Amino acid sequence: MCPSDNTYVETMCSCNGIISLMDYHNQRLNHTRHDLFGCNDNIDLRDYVSPDAKEPCLKIRAVYGINGITEVTYAPYKPKDIKFLHLVYDDNIDYSYKSSDRTRLQSLAAQKGDCDEVLIIRNNLITDTSYTNVAVYVRGKWLTPRLPLLKGTRRASLLDKGLIIEADIHPDDITDNTEIMLFNAMMDFGTCIARLKR
Repeated sequence: MCPSDNTYVETMCSCNGIISLMDYHNQRLNHTRHDLFGCNDNIDLRDYVSPDAKEPCLKIRAVYGINGITEVTYAPYKPKDIKFLHLVYDDNIDYSYKSSDRTRLQSLAAQKGDCDEVLIIRNNLITDTSYTNVAVYVRGKWLTPRLPLLKGTRRASLLDKGLIIEADIHPDDITDNTEIMLFNAMMDFGTCIARLKR
C-alpha cells in the first residue's frame, strides 16, 4: 500500500472531442486503485471528462487518489520534436504506476545534454524515455521492452494489435542508426522516430 496522500494520473488524448484508448485508461486507473489503495469499486473516466469537440488536439490530465478523481485539466497539445536520444542509467528507478511525482524522471531527463530526450537503462536493459514508451526496429520487427518503466495505454493497445513484440533489449543491441519509435497516449505510433547519439 502507498500513503493515502499519493496521487496518480491518467493523461488522455482528445481529438475533436473523441478520446482515444479510453478503455485502456480505465483499466489502468482501476488497476492502480485496487493495487495501491485496496479499492474494489471501478471508476469510469467518461463520467469525469468532457472535452471540447472544436479542439483538434487536447491533453486531458485526470488526477486521482484513494478518494477518486480529484482534478481534471485540459490543455492544447503540441508534440515535442525528438530526434536524438542520450542513454542514462538508473538501476533503482521504479515508476510502475503513473504517479504525479515525476521527480526522479525529471532528474534523469535533465541529463540529456545536447540531445532532445533520454533513453533510460535499468539493469542493462532498455526501458523508456522520461515520458514515452519505445519500440526498437530490429531484424524487421518493432520490439518493445519487456520490462518498461510504465506499461503505457498505447503500448497495451499496440501489443493487443500485434504491432509490437515484447523483448529484452540491451544497449548493445542498438546502433546509432537503429530506429527508435517513441509513443504514448498523446503520440501515436509512427509519428516520432529518434536515434541514439553517443
